[in-house]
Amino acid sequence: MLLRSKSLAVMTVPIVTLVVATALGYSSRSRSNDALRDLQQTYDVTQALNQVQDSLTNAETGMRGYLLTGRPAYLGPYQEGVIGVPVAFRQLAELVQGNPAQEQRVVTLENLSVERLTILERLQPYAPIGKNRRAVIALLSQGNDVMGEIRNLLTAMAAQERVLLADRQARLAAARHTSFLIQIVALPAGAFAGLLLVLIFVTALVRRIRQVEENARLIEEGMPPRDPPPGKDEVARLGRAIAHTGTRLIELQGELRHMAVIDTQTRLLNRRGFMPAAQNQLETARRQLRPVALLFVDLDGLKAVNDSLGHRAGDAMIAEAAHVLKETFRSSDLMARMGGDEFCVMLTTDPAPDVQGALQRLGSEVAARNAEPGRPYRLSFSVGAAEFDPASPCTLDELLERADNLMYEHKRGKVALAPVDQE
Repeated sequence: MLLRSKSLAVMTVPIVTLVVATALGYSSRSRSNDALRDLQQTYDVTQALNQVQDSLTNAETGMRGYLLTGRPAYLGPYQEGVIGVPVAFRQLAELVQGNPAQEQRVVTLENLSVERLTILERLQPYAPIGKNRRAVIALLSQGNDVMGEIRNLLTAMAAQERVLLADRQARLAAARHTSFLIQIVALPAGAFAGLLLVLIFVTALVRRIRQVEENARLIEEGMPPRDPPPGKDEVARLGRAIAHTGTRLIELQGELRHMAVIDTQTRLLNRRGFMPAAQNQLETARRQLRPVALLFVDLDGLKAVNDSLGHRAGDAMIAEAAHVLKETFRSSDLMARMGGDEFCVMLTTDPAPDVQGALQRLGSEVAARNAEPGRPYRLSFSVGAAEFDPASPCTLDELLERADNLMYEHKRGKVALAPVDQE
């Protein structure tokens, strides 16, 4: 898995935890609100039942007072009861919707209440009680029977509401407890677990990067690298590439010690010695993101000297040309005789090679040599300079080809020194 995918997966954990905890918290709050509404409905039903009973009681009390005294003032409670009963039943009917048992009880209770109010209304003409005492007693007895049924029904409904009340209180307590656990325990625990996972991932990543860094340090010091970090992501691939490069470099160094890499005539590297060393410099430059310049130097007029003065003079000219290069460039620069009259110089000065300065020094050194009296020949170089850009890397062969082409342009034009090839 790519490092980016791993990072996204790890960072997703706290977000998912937060989303889940928030959803659970919202669900728990919704259940708490539902339980609270149901609980309030139970209280409202109980209050409506009490209102029915109070209204019927007021109506009965007022009618009894009117029967005993015949005074209309006692009809006030009766009228209030008559008005209050329908109001209470409308409220009851709305509150018990969805509960078939209670709905049926409300219908029965309403019929009994209407019957009770009808009996009370039939008593009104007998006030005050006179000769028709027997009829009044019969109606009162009938009313008492109806009122008894009403009280029994009210008691049953109140008992049902108490059961519902206990159940809804338990549901409310459970919902509030769940909400508490989610908000106080689950959410912080989930956030902590997510952050812990991120910390573990970052710690492991830093440890693997340090392994890569340690291998790079070992390679820079000329020591064999250790095992790269395991895995298939970018860090693992980088670690394997560095370890492979370091191992290959150690192998090349071993090979160089067993190979003839020095040109005996000039004491410079020969082509065999220059190519792997230059390749290593390019790989180091690519890794460290620093530029490197390559100079392709051709000694002008060697054939003419050989033809006119002999090969001994030509050999002396080659040796002098190599000495000029050694005097001009730094010991840290990579110099080689590529063959015949061709030389290469790789400028590796950190942070960036001063190509123009090096060319000016070369020109000054050549001019000083040619100013010496009694010289049998004049030194002249054709130079092509190409720069390696780590932001747009190329192969060593490509770099050599560019420098060689620029050298030939200089040789053909022989106008100052060739400019640096900018990619």
